[in-house]
Amino acid sequence: MLKFIRFIFTKKFWVNIAVFLVLFVIGIWALFSHLGSRTLHGEEIKVPRLIGFHVSEIKNLLEQDGLNYAVMDSIYVEKSAGGMVVEQNPDSGMLVKNGRKIYVTLSSYTAPKIPVPNLKWDQKRNVIAQLSSMGFKIGNIRYIPSVCEDCLERIEIDSVELKSGTRLDIGTELDLVLGGGSSDQFIPVPYLIGTPLRALENTVINTGLILGSVVLDEEMSSEDSSQAMVYKQSPEPGTEDVHLGTAMTVFVSTDYNKLPKNELDSASQTEQYEQVE
Repeated sequence: MLKFIRFIFTKKFWVNIAVFLVLFVIGIWALFSHLGSRTLHGEEIKVPRLIGFHVSEIKNLLEQDGLNYAVMDSIYVEKSAGGMVVEQNPDSGMLVKNGRKIYVTLSSYTAPKIPVPNLKWDQKRNVIAQLSSMGFKIGNIRYIPSVCEDCLERIEIDSVELKSGTRLDIGTELDLVLGGGSSDQFIPVPYLIGTPLRALENTVINTGLILGSVVLDEEMSSEDSSQAMVYKQSPEPGTEDVHLGTAMTVFVSTDYNKLPKNELDSASQTEQYEQVE
């Protein structure tokens, strides 16, 4: 024990201690250098800007920095070619580790199709807001006489009415036909009895009125509608003149015996003619 204590105070002891410390420090440095070469511990890479590049271009752009990418989603971007990067995560300029995956969102190659909603009778403000939020564009707006004011009568493209549920490309321009309220102008009640159901709506609109309710016979099926005719209407023909834009209620049936005598003869002739064709 005494020899060891004396050895501590010798020059040789402290030389050994110094050598040990130097070797220890060198070993620690070598170990961290080795780990750093494999994990790039402490080394970070600046994320490049990918937005505006096509997906075919970003692979080489990222690989030269030791990064990868993955496509997360695709969205429709108006006036943008398909396959372009529109979003990225992490953002450009951020520092990441080697091998980090950059998640990108691409512009889709085709516009998605969305259904036209049923907004009949809704107010103009709500119609425009809802169609715009769905991605449609609002084209021309015109007014016709109607029982309601500033409400939607129908949606059109090139003067052709669209049925609700029709699927159109996002960004399609829609024309709105709105009700302008009752007019001060009076017109005679048109004679609609004997009018085929398939031509009814256009016939009514052309008279300056609107088609309100269509009451079908209980015995009728959807397959029978092509043969149905109006046998009763309200207001009735020959009554006092009505406001332009008044709503008409009509009753239709495939039972031609419900038609007046003169219309019954005409319907029979029409049926015989169609059978000959």
